[in-house]
Amino acid sequence: MIIYINGYWNRVTGLLGLSPATPEEAYWNHFSPFFISSSCEFMDAGKDEKTWFIDGSSLFGIDQLAGERYIHGSKYALEHYVELTAHLKPGENIKFVSHSEGCAFAAGMVAFLISYGFRVSKTLYLSPREGNSFISPHGTFAIQVHFINDPVCSPKRISGVNVYIGLTKLEDKKAGLLYAHGGTVRASSIRKVQKVLSMLPHDIENMLIEGHWTVMETEKGFDFQREYNLLA
Repeated sequence: MIIYINGYWNRVTGLLGLSPATPEEAYWNHFSPFFISSSCEFMDAGKDEKTWFIDGSSLFGIDQLAGERYIHGSKYALEHYVELTAHLKPGENIKFVSHSEGCAFAAGMVAFLISYGFRVSKTLYLSPREGNSFISPHGTFAIQVHFINDPVCSPKRISGVNVYIGLTKLEDKKAGLLYAHGGTVRASSIRKVQKVLSMLPHDIENMLIEGHWTVMETEKGFDFQREYNLLA
C-alpha cells in the first residue's frame, strides 16, 4: 500500500493558480500529472497495491503547528485502522509520500503503524512545513527533499531522516520562488532523488548502506556529506 498525504489547499487561491484547489488525488495532479505514477515506481509500490489519498491540510494554513498535525496523523491511523490494514496482503509493507503540511501528519501515522507492528518501508517528505518541529519515526527509511530557496516552508531537516536532499534546479534551471515549494512534487524531482540515492554507497548486494546523509545540489552536481550524531 502507498499512502499520499497532501499539504495545504485552498479553493480561492486555487482559482488564481497559486495553490491546489482540492485535496487528495487532485492535489498531486495540480503539480504534475505524472507525479503519482513516477513516485509509485520510485517507492516500489506494485501495480496491485492500493493507493490511498489522505487530506493532511490545516483549515487556514496558520491554525495548526507541526506537533498538532503529527497528533492528527496518529489519530487518523487509529480511527481508520481497520480500513487501512484490511487492504494489506500478507507480507506487504506500507509506503508514505507527503508534502508540506502533510509531512508532520504522515510522521504521526507512520509512528502509530510501526508501533502496532506494521512495516513502513519508505517515507518520502517533500518540502515539509516546520521540519525541525517533529521527528521521523525510527523503523522506516526516510527521505526529505527540499528546494533551498523555498519561500513557503524554509528548508529545515527533520530529525530521523536518513537522507536529506537540498535542491536548487527545477527542470535543469534554477527554481524560481513561485515554483520552489511545489517543485518537489514533480516527476523530474523524483528522478533526481532516485539518481542521488544511486550515488550513495551501496554494499556488495546493492543495498544502500545505513546512515544519515545530507546531499546538496551544486552547479557541478551534488555534494555528499555523511552526518553523525543524528537521531537514528
